[in-house]
Amino acid sequence: MRFLEKDLEDIIYNHKEVCSEKGLLECYPSEYSHLFRQVNLGKYGVADLISVDVIQNRPTRTIKGRHCHYHRTLSIYIIECKLNEVNVAAYLQAKRYKTAIQELLQRYNLKNTKVDIKVVLVGGSLDEGSDFVFQLNDDHKCTVYTYAYGPNGIEFTDQDKGWRYTAGMSSRCQSDAPYYIRSVLKKSIIEWEKQRKEEEESFREFCKMRDMEELQDKKKD
Repeated sequence: MRFLEKDLEDIIYNHKEVCSEKGLLECYPSEYSHLFRQVNLGKYGVADLISVDVIQNRPTRTIKGRHCHYHRTLSIYIIECKLNEVNVAAYLQAKRYKTAIQELLQRYNLKNTKVDIKVVLVGGSLDEGSDFVFQLNDDHKCTVYTYAYGPNGIEFTDQDKGWRYTAGMSSRCQSDAPYYIRSVLKKSIIEWEKQRKEEEESFREFCKMRDMEELQDKKKD
């Protein structure tokens, strides 16, 4: 039987505890999360799955011993499922859905509410051959999982951040880099010292002129 993208979505939607045990941890902020599927976001498209949870935080300040208000966090996870590869197209697709949700939330009074929207991409593999992985390095609101479906069911693997080329920089680049860094720092320090001296000299001139003006005013009196 062929495994379809809809099957992946069904598993995540219908088997929350199993998916959590199998490594998919980011899709459910808490046991009280509400999970929606095939969410119509108008012209922005249809999101596979969206998880929503309202987390009540502790009161942040008190007045005369009484809590004056609570802060809460509206936690939203956009979950995009891909049968095969997770790539930059899937990433931008989820970001489009994020924009739609942000636009929708502007219609409501969310005073004292922190909105935290994260993206979860789930697919059979990750596009490691392009610069997409370097974009993931800097996006702390996006998590990528790959899955494997076999006789023992489904397994999820969290794709860690911190992608680097295996070879890294060449030996010449590594040897030259400290020199360039020292040169830039030295130049910056020299320029800063020069600017500081100019500012000090300007301030002394200002004080001198001010003292002369005060002395002339006293003579007039």
